[in-house]
Parts: sequence; C-alpha cells; structure tokens
Amino acid sequence: MTFQQVMEKLTDAEKKEILEPFGKRLEALIYERFKTKEKFLRDTGFFKANLHQFIKGEVDPQLTTLHRLANAIGITVEELVGEKKLKKTKAK
Repeated sequence: MTFQQVMEKLTDAEKKEILEPFGKRLEALIYERFKTKEKFLRDTGFFKANLHQFIKGEVDPQLTTLHRLANAIGITVEELVGEKKLKKTKAK
C-alpha cells in the first residue's frame, strides 16, 4: 500500500491531526531559517498559495514535495515531519 493510499483511508479528523502540527512546524522552521515567508518563497521558488495550504494543514504534501521543502530549509524529511530532533544547519 502506498503512502497516498494510506492517507486516503484516514478520516478528515485523522488527517487534521497530522497536517495541522506539520504546518505549524513548517512555519516555525521557515521563520527560524529565513526570518520571513517572503524570503523563503524568493529563495526557494515555492508558490505562496501552496505554502499557505501546507501551513494551514489544508493540503497533504506529496513525498517529493516534502523532500523539496526539507532541502530548501536545510534539514532532512525526518526532521521536517518531526521524526528526528533538528540538527543545527543553515539555510541555503
């Protein structure tokens, strides 16, 4: 079963429990590493609308997007989703 198939089986409430904390973590990491969302967007090429949806927990990012976000911030996917403690790195 793929990750997408697993996510499709979750209820809206279960998805919300996963996506909202992820969005808050993503936003905090962006502010920590880039100081503003605008600088993050300029430096990385992500679209404002997509970032807003991720931060608000409205959209479930695909694995490839998680990799792009993590690389842009300078951390691993595991650190981005809270699986590992953050290491001290600087943004690109």
